[in-house]
Amino acid sequence: MSKKIVWLLLLLIISSMLIAGCFGKKIKLDISIVGNGMVKKNPDDLGKGYKSGLLVRLEAIPADGWFFKDWEGDLKSANPVLEIKTDKNYQLKANFALLEAPKEMTITVQTNAITLTWLAVNDIAGYNIARSLSETSEKVILNTEPLQETVYVDVPLSDVNDYYYWLSSVDKTGQSSNWAGPYKAKKKNALTINIVGKGMVVKNPDDNGTGYDYDQSVELVAQPHEDYRFVGWQLDASGTSPVTVSMDQNRAVTAVFEEVIKRVPEQYATIQAAITAATPGNKIIVSPGIYLEKLDLLGKKDLIISSTNPLDPTVVAQTIIDGNGQNGFCITAKNNEENVVIQGFKIANFASILTLVNTTNFTLDHCDISDNNNLSFNGFIHGNNAQNFLITNTTFMKNYLECGGLMYFDTQSTVTLNESTIISNKAKYTGLIVASGGSKMTLVSNSISTNTTENGSILNATSNSTLTLNNNILSDNMGQHYGAISVNNSSATLQSNSFIRNISFISLGAGLYAYNSVVTLTENDFINNKAAHSGGAICAEGNSNLLIHNNNFVNNSAGSFGGAICANNETNLTIINNNITGNKATSSYANCTMGGAIYSSGSAVLALQSNTISNNVALGGSAYGGAISVSDSSQVLLLDNIISDNESCVNGTNSSSYSFGGAISVIGNARIAIQYNTIKNNKATALNPRGGGIYQYTTALITNPLGEILTTEAQIEAASTFIDNVPDNLFHGNL
Repeated sequence: MSKKIVWLLLLLIISSMLIAGCFGKKIKLDISIVGNGMVKKNPDDLGKGYKSGLLVRLEAIPADGWFFKDWEGDLKSANPVLEIKTDKNYQLKANFALLEAPKEMTITVQTNAITLTWLAVNDIAGYNIARSLSETSEKVILNTEPLQETVYVDVPLSDVNDYYYWLSSVDKTGQSSNWAGPYKAKKKNALTINIVGKGMVVKNPDDNGTGYDYDQSVELVAQPHEDYRFVGWQLDASGTSPVTVSMDQNRAVTAVFEEVIKRVPEQYATIQAAITAATPGNKIIVSPGIYLEKLDLLGKKDLIISSTNPLDPTVVAQTIIDGNGQNGFCITAKNNEENVVIQGFKIANFASILTLVNTTNFTLDHCDISDNNNLSFNGFIHGNNAQNFLITNTTFMKNYLECGGLMYFDTQSTVTLNESTIISNKAKYTGLIVASGGSKMTLVSNSISTNTTENGSILNATSNSTLTLNNNILSDNMGQHYGAISVNNSSATLQSNSFIRNISFISLGAGLYAYNSVVTLTENDFINNKAAHSGGAICAEGNSNLLIHNNNFVNNSAGSFGGAICANNETNLTIINNNITGNKATSSYANCTMGGAIYSSGSAVLALQSNTISNNVALGGSAYGGAISVSDSSQVLLLDNIISDNESCVNGTNSSSYSFGGAISVIGNARIAIQYNTIKNNKATALNPRGGGIYQYTTALITNPLGEILTTEAQIEAASTFIDNVPDNLFHGNL
């Protein structure tokens, strides 16, 4: 081959190679974008394609608020940067997704931590969390690196109460989403409760250990254990229970409970040992048993001594303080004791029960005091300047008292006897219950029955004392000289009581005897009471003043004077709107009786208004005034009364026996004024009757409504006419 041909072939080969290198096929990278973002190519082919064999770097760059998700197509990757060798054409898709902030944050606030939780956002690198102190104040990012978990615990600031939290999502490039928020949280303050002693504190509302909002108030109620009492608060609370605490900061409160129950014989062998150990506010609980001891209260204050259940009679009967017949008092309080309660015991076989000297607020409650014998002169219960002494729901039964009475109070004592039973007790030389020396005694809703005194009455108020009775029943009691009640140089108020079958078996006033005293009686019942001499229901003497209003006097009797009421000496009686019926003054064959219902003598002054006085009887060897007898210098005003069906009559048929005034007799220097009364159907019954309606004798004066004085002769003549016409004995305010 010639050289020319060889060079030609060589030239052709070189040309072909050049043409192939300069005009060969281009490699295409077909890139599409989903979402908002761009792809940066290096080198950039500017849309002309790439030569084969090149290395091209692709970088996916999201727009603001978006993040790169992944590559799809001929290559798949989550890495935003790809390196591709141009050995073929490629079809790629760059996927961008919107960068969303987390949603639905939940905040749990505790006293020492604020826990934030939220829902996860898919396909992101992490989260940023920020805190501000208001909705508009500067945010402080709390994390240094993106958070990988969907929970964050913040530690509250000591001096901040309100918090605002913000959240954002972070993609793999470190780009953040917009902030979501604010999410508000209130700091919780801790309430720490400490207990001293035994008890508990109830919180209202109860935080269950989670804390309270700083602007919240909490009520604390202290509840002591059975054997403890609440003493007080310490630290961030004070005063009594309940107390309110403001949770404007962390609070600590201590509730102090003190042991108050001392148990006998479990802790202390004797009641006295427990008393000795007691402090103010303590309670001594005594189990059933027999305790052979006497108790000295040693000046204790705020003390309760109780059986296990004072309301259970069986427990009371089995919890016995037994004196074993020894002298002295069962209980002694002589050292200014205050606020002491004795409750739920049977006290037996003592000579005396209780002495109180200079005490205040002493209570005897639900006790049974029976079968004791007092041979001393101090009184079974003796109070000297005993202030606010209360006896309640207690039984006194079958006690024998030589002297001093069942109860004796003097020197300005104040005593209340309430809902108690006093039955079958006996006092020999004094009254059963005595208030003396300016003392004040109040009895409410008691039953006092079948008691006996040989000297005095059942209840005695003397020496400027005050007696108040309300809603009591006094029945079947016997006094030698006086009956149920005597008031001597004192005052008494009696309301809504019942006096039934009481007896003064030698002398006066089976229901009430008053001497130099002031007494008010309202809405009481005096039924079947009996005085051996005068005042079957009431006898008033000396310079006494009695207001007798709205009472019932029924079937009472006296041996001589005043079957219901007797007034002697300078007594003043105002008797208004009472029912006085069926009463009797009755004596033996030879004796005189006066006033089947009412008798007045001496210089007594009586005013009777709007009463019904009926079916009363004066019965004796001679009888004066079936209803009313007025003698000596007494003065009586009768106004608007009904006086009917009364009778004066004699025992037997002795020709020397006289009956005077079937309704009223007026003798001696007595004075009586009669106005607007109805006097009818009264009788004077005897061989020698005088005045079926009214009898007047000697210098006695009877005045009609016009002030006319009726003479003795005229009165006798008029009276005789009335006897003959008993049904017509109707006086309209005059004779």
